[in-house]
Amino acid sequence: MKKGAKACVFGCTELGLLVSESEIDIPVYDTAIIHSIAAADYAIL
Repeated sequence: MKKGAKACVFGCTELGLLVSESEIDIPVYDTAIIHSIAAADYAIL
């Protein structure tokens, strides 16, 4: 079994500005983007 992270959570809004998703070989979940999409979806409904 290969050890290591399977994904990365950018839990701080500044991390998405400092590190590009293209620099990481695993899936990235940027909470700033996730919250922005959720807020827009909520505003539309």
